[in-house]
Amino acid sequence: RLERVPPALACRSCRPRRAGMSAPRSKHEVRSRPGRARAPYVVFDEGGVLVVYKPPHWTMTTTMEMPRETSIQGWLGDSLGHCYPYLIEDPLQAGLVQRLDVETSGPVVVATRSETFRRMWQLRSAGHFYREYVALLH
Repeated sequence: RLERVPPALACRSCRPRRAGMSAPRSKHEVRSRPGRARAPYVVFDEGGVLVVYKPPHWTMTTTMEMPRETSIQGWLGDSLGHCYPYLIEDPLQAGLVQRLDVETSGPVVVATRSETFRRMWQLRSAGHFYREYVALLH
């Protein structure tokens, strides 16, 4: 179970701009079936690190072929760029420390500061990141 947290806890003027960003009053189980949990949301926000839930069928980056409306990169800039300028300062990375395939849903690690991004990439390159996938068959 992933609990939604208020986005950009460090920025009191930060207001959600997209559907799915408001923090509910209770915990919600993340659903990975198409049609449910369609918008990303912040799961963790502390110390220059965000963990964002990526719904299935959302791309990680924006390209000519992939619309901005369903890219995590676009969503980060549009929803949180006013609180975390680093997310829009580097248009190629947008703070994305890791990526998930389009069909895959789950947590994504995002750095909100350049020094955090560099350090997390060093840790990732040194093999300190671990990912485990669970496949649900219906």
